[in-house]
Amino acid sequence: MVILWSIIASPYSYANRLADYADESTNRISGIIRDLESNEVIPFAYVHLEEVNRTTTSDIDGFFELNNIPRGEFHLTVHRLGYKTRTLSIVIDPSEQVLQHSEQPIIIYLEPILFSGESVLVEANQLSYQGSEIEHVSDKIQGSELRANLNMTLAQTIASLPGIDQATNGVSTARPVIRGLGEERVQIRQDGVLSGDISSQSSDHSVTVDASSAQEVQIARGPAALQYGSNAVGGILNVVKNTIPTTLARNLNGSFTTRFSTSVPGLSTAFDVQIPIPSRSMAITWNSQGQSYGDSQTPQGAIKNSFNQSYQSTLGMSHFTNWGYLGASFALYNSNYGIPPNPDGHVEGVDIEMTKYQFNGKSELLLNNSDITSISINVSLNQYAHQEFESADIIGSEFGLLTQSLKLQAHHDQLGWLQKGSFGFEAQHQDYAVNGANTPDSEAMDFGFFFTQTTDISDIHTEWGFRIDYANRKPEVSNPNSDIGHIRTRDFISLSSAISASWNFNKDHTLQAIFLHSFRAPSLEELYSEGPHLASYSFEIGNPDLGPERAFAKELSYSMNTSRFEVTLSAYHNYFTNYNFAVNTGIRNNRFPSLLNYQFEGFQAKMRGLEAEFNLKLLTQFSIGLNSHYLLADIKNSIDDTWSAMPYSPPMQIRSHIKYTNKLSSAGLGLTYAAKQNRIGEFETLTEAYTKIDLFLQHEWMRNSMKSLNGLHSIHLRAENLLDSVYYNHLSRIKYLSPELGRGFYLMYIYYF
Repeated sequence: MVILWSIIASPYSYANRLADYADESTNRISGIIRDLESNEVIPFAYVHLEEVNRTTTSDIDGFFELNNIPRGEFHLTVHRLGYKTRTLSIVIDPSEQVLQHSEQPIIIYLEPILFSGESVLVEANQLSYQGSEIEHVSDKIQGSELRANLNMTLAQTIASLPGIDQATNGVSTARPVIRGLGEERVQIRQDGVLSGDISSQSSDHSVTVDASSAQEVQIARGPAALQYGSNAVGGILNVVKNTIPTTLARNLNGSFTTRFSTSVPGLSTAFDVQIPIPSRSMAITWNSQGQSYGDSQTPQGAIKNSFNQSYQSTLGMSHFTNWGYLGASFALYNSNYGIPPNPDGHVEGVDIEMTKYQFNGKSELLLNNSDITSISINVSLNQYAHQEFESADIIGSEFGLLTQSLKLQAHHDQLGWLQKGSFGFEAQHQDYAVNGANTPDSEAMDFGFFFTQTTDISDIHTEWGFRIDYANRKPEVSNPNSDIGHIRTRDFISLSSAISASWNFNKDHTLQAIFLHSFRAPSLEELYSEGPHLASYSFEIGNPDLGPERAFAKELSYSMNTSRFEVTLSAYHNYFTNYNFAVNTGIRNNRFPSLLNYQFEGFQAKMRGLEAEFNLKLLTQFSIGLNSHYLLADIKNSIDDTWSAMPYSPPMQIRSHIKYTNKLSSAGLGLTYAAKQNRIGEFETLTEAYTKIDLFLQHEWMRNSMKSLNGLHSIHLRAENLLDSVYYNHLSRIKYLSPELGRGFYLMYIYYF
């Protein structure tokens, strides 16, 4: 067995070692991570083998090992606070017998830098992906950047990324909005599995996936998103926790996190551990997280009934063999949170209790003597329950959702004229029930076949693919005389496709273009909903005649990366022949006069946007950064063929910071500016511009006195809205009742072992 490290264009004066650290039963990579300047080992560096999601961290001696790897070409990324993130191209080919290798682990040198891990060094040869840091993922937050931004919800954690906003109904219900797209258009997954909740259906429903103990948070758009669904225009948001181990670690490892907040007063703790059992070729993971927060504090006082209490725990295990691995995980999630009172909904507010039980099974078969390199199987079962309490004893609404899914995927390298890619089949069944409304119990069946490929033509790297989907929406009882229309079974068949091309026209400059058309079948709520949502202050009316949502998207981006300056510029255009959403009719509901009718309808829509991100090294230890997003979104009135502003479109935002870095410590000042949003939909109110200032401090250290108890300690302090400014989020459903959070201090401590 031979492992070929393709690192021809190394910027260092010495070459990396080539190694064959493997046995006859499994493909394995091992190495030692060192500081380029001091030659000292670097412990607790995050190591990720892209494309096949093998992750680990280097131990106290800087050593790491990844095993159970299929044959093929991959990218190995090494990330550590205070060092330049390094990505190396690697080829694993058991049949290759050309090079002779030493039996020692390879040595990977990391270069100390100022940009705190945002820079990426890509090393490759003519066979690897020129200008592409990683395959498939459009954006990600990891390592020290993830730890520094870790917050109560997933949406808050990734809010610093360009193009990301938050749709809220109080802090607990924050849901990510990507380039103005949210709800059903942004899939939220953990370890590639759909969240299995109903957070996309209403503004008062919270997301059951958070970033505590996460290794990465990834955003995938374009061809890669077709592996998860036909709706590729909004993107896939994936939280990587690897609760089912994919590689057998050498030693016990894990982390402990505790976080204290004042603006959302309370405390959260998280603990995760991976226990390897080499004698049994097994690994066990345990992840547990709990949080308890009181009412949110604003410059104008507390937001009543905005508390949040939640707990989740996951137990996972894998058994490794010479053909791959077989694993499973079991998870429990429980949450109790409040929706603030509203005179147009419920004057006392609404309390919501959620529970979710989840089983995931995963297996990967490695094939060394076939055109197919690996086959993966994923199964999932989610049982979700949701109750909305109008008082301590009265349940206003109940929701139940049972989700079952199966995914088979095969990966290949050279296969005829195809260079590298995957194909597979995905099936999902949902059983949905509602009490407290006229919405009928219903079922959704989705089947999809996807095919994605990467092709290199000279210096141009392309990714392309297509997906064929069949969707069935079936109410328990058909009703041709329903108040909302003819309730009946609906069937949808579609073809979605996407292609991206990346041209690295020299070592510092890259151009990329993406073209796609996507399809989304209407959800059960969009078709059949008929009932009050007191917590979201609306009476939602479905449309049984609603057509599928179709979009055509184009994007062009340019990036430059030098030792002192980084810049990324993107422009995109999305056109929807049918954009489905609940329109505020301005009409009071007959049965619930305090609520307005929201009717699901389809419109033509167009979205044009610009994104920019800059990082500049000023002096030896100072840098400045900036990112900005500007969006124009319109819908077309089918009656008079006129265009008007799309409701709930985020305003232009600019986020900037100046940062000081000294080895493993950093401090900085951040400024966020949001422009006035006066491009508003009917019955929507404008939102004034605002500016807020944040302060952040971060320090990491090692304890060397007792090596057996040694680990990495990390402490983070943030002061948000330092001037206690009164400002409003345009995407908040309660902005006319309360401003956003006031001055708040966040203290977080993380211990890695």
